[in-house]
Amino acid sequence: MKIRLFPILVALVSAAALAQAPAKKSVPVQAKTSAAVYVATPEQLAQLPALRTDLEDVRKRITQAESEDQKYSGGLIKAQIQSRIALLRITDALIEQRIKSIETGARMVIEAPATRPDTVLAANLDSEVAAQRLKIDQARTDAERYSGGLIKAQKESTIATMESTLAMLEQKALVAKYGLSLSAPIPASPPATASVQNNTTPTPAQKSVRKILPQDEILKVRLLNKQFTEQKYQKYIFFDIEFLAEKLSKPARAIKGTLNLNDLFGERRMGIAWTVDRPTNPGESLIESGQGFEYNQFMERHRWVNTTDLSNMAASFTVQSILYQDGTREDF
Repeated sequence: MKIRLFPILVALVSAAALAQAPAKKSVPVQAKTSAAVYVATPEQLAQLPALRTDLEDVRKRITQAESEDQKYSGGLIKAQIQSRIALLRITDALIEQRIKSIETGARMVIEAPATRPDTVLAANLDSEVAAQRLKIDQARTDAERYSGGLIKAQKESTIATMESTLAMLEQKALVAKYGLSLSAPIPASPPATASVQNNTTPTPAQKSVRKILPQDEILKVRLLNKQFTEQKYQKYIFFDIEFLAEKLSKPARAIKGTLNLNDLFGERRMGIAWTVDRPTNPGESLIESGQGFEYNQFMERHRWVNTTDLSNMAASFTVQSILYQDGTREDF
């Protein structure tokens, strides 16, 4: 019987080489995690061209106002122009943030209750904006009749005030048109009235208790953690939050509303515009981590959130709009 030596030698050499080679370290295989892909709705995409046009117009007005500001070294008119510039920059930030939110799905961090688009209010405000612009043009024509002096200064001051009013009207119109998030004004306290009876003192006004609405009970909220941090010279407060879809009627693609930070008596101390953009099923619990707002030490409600222990805080969620997985939508 013939034996082929060459193949046997090759096999022996290969086995010896393998025996001398160092063993390979096993590398753990990481499980792939699937993340929800953000997809803008057709309604949101349809808003983009108008949003970009409005943003360009606001930036032109900022440039124009900054040019006017350079003409003055001080005084009332310069202060009014700078106030208008600050207002226009807020409007610029609101519009730009909405555009980025639609394009990328990035969460908006402006601290404010969310609003819904109101076409009727937007149309009324547009009419007021047009009327205010006409008044400003007429005032400028009148002011051009004077070359200087006290009357000229008074008329220019009036125009500066009218332009600040115009900037405020335009901002309100954009908020109504696109449903931008904007901090709600603090209501003025009612004037105190003197007692008409002798030997009596006025009773202190009772705090109004907010009525619990159905949209307040769709999502239950539990604050798990609160963290104060500083990033690139900006300060933030972040939360880890558990949402429980206790009374959700059917599977949702996204839920938009306001996260209410309350004291132990249920009184709201701060509201944050918030969107739960993860698919959620009825009765399901989900946790969102590392979300919050930019901290401003000069705002009392921000200081309350920062200094109050988590055990002395409560939270609720007021639903504004639900986009369901079957393509339907419900607004409250």
